[in-house]
Formats: sequence, structure tokens, C-alpha cells
Amino acid sequence: SNLYIQAQQARSELLVDEIIDIADTEIDPQRARNRIDARRWYASKMKPDKFGDRIDLNINTVVDVSGALLEARQRAAQVIDAQYRDITHDSSTNATGLEPVAIPRDAPKESPPDIFD
Repeated sequence: SNLYIQAQQARSELLVDEIIDIADTEIDPQRARNRIDARRWYASKMKPDKFGDRIDLNINTVVDVSGALLEARQRAAQVIDAQYRDITHDSSTNATGLEPVAIPRDAPKESPPDIFD
């Protein structure tokens, strides 16, 4: 079985060598293309690690998302701060919910908790 595998691999090497001969000697380009494609296909099936299609799955790109993350944090903090102010400084009712209470906009406000910490 091991000898058979070695013979098949040797055959694929021989067929690959024939590709150059065919390209150099065949007069009819369509016939040459067919013969070359058949040998290339067979070699790729018999020895895919050497003659098969190579798909590179390695990605060597560095993506910096720190700027986008900082902007998202700032937008989220603004939304949370605005919602927090609306809830804690509602000028329409007091603590009992019965009488209106006026709170100046420039009054010191509690800061909302930082959700990113």
C-alpha cells in the first residue's frame, strides 16, 4: 500500500514535468490547454499539499479601533448623563410628586456612574 502511494505521487510528479513539454511542443493551443489542465488537476488530487490550490487563511492586518471605541464611550456617556439628569433633576414634581419644584440648570449635579469601569 505504501509503495502504491509512492508510485502515485511519482506519477503526479511526472505529469507535472510533462506540462512544460506540452506547453513547448503542442501546436494547437486549445489542445495544449486541455492536456495541461488535465495533468494539473490530476496532480492536485494526488498531491494536494504540493500541487493543490493554496488558500492563505493567515490575516496579517492590524486594525486600530481605539478611536472608534473612544467616540462610542463618549457618546454613551453623553446619553447616560442626559438620561440621568432627566431622572434625578425632574423639575415637574418634588419628592412627594405633588408640587412642582424649580431646579436651576446650573445647579451642581451628581455625576452618573461610569458604565465602562
